[in-house]
Amino acid sequence: MSWLCLSPDAQYGAISSASSLTNTILPVLGGMSIDYWGATYAAVICSVFISVGAIVSACGANTTQFSMVIAGRILMGFGSMLIESAQLKLYTHWFQGSHLALVIGLDLAWSRVLSVISRSSAVPMSMINGWWGWGLWIPAIVTIANLVVCVAYSIFERRVPVQYRPPIGRDARQEEGKLRRTLDFAVLHKLPRFFWLFCGLRS
Repeated sequence: MSWLCLSPDAQYGAISSASSLTNTILPVLGGMSIDYWGATYAAVICSVFISVGAIVSACGANTTQFSMVIAGRILMGFGSMLIESAQLKLYTHWFQGSHLALVIGLDLAWSRVLSVISRSSAVPMSMINGWWGWGLWIPAIVTIANLVVCVAYSIFERRVPVQYRPPIGRDARQEEGKLRRTLDFAVLHKLPRFFWLFCGLRS
């Protein structure tokens, strides 16, 4: 059955849930990888997944292939959740002890503003030149700009003296002579109890 035969509500539900499909165990694995390899590498890789996914999803509009739209959203899901963890880790490094909560608050406020703008402009974008595909292509262009910003930051970080760069777990383990190439889930039981309390309050 063609995806065009589905109701608009069914199409929107499938598209909006596809990017969340991968955000179950992935944040745990991704968080451990960010600690080991560094938040900067993770931010760039996540931006690549988001950009490629947005482009694939937008191409689905050109070919009227709903499967491509869903596949693109799933690719975006691989990066959309982890990039938030990478951002928070970078915020913690650069603003620790200096307005960290304010910076995180501004980031959350700005994300809410962008959410309102994107939701309110989705329909007008889909009506540009009478073609709904612009509602996917314009966000895809924005994700490419985001990728450029991430690459620019990584270049900036490389020019910062080593002692001021965000610490990487891989380097710390090399210094200790305990380099391990596998992810260790045993660290979960070492988390303090208040962490699980915060998780429960958030849910």
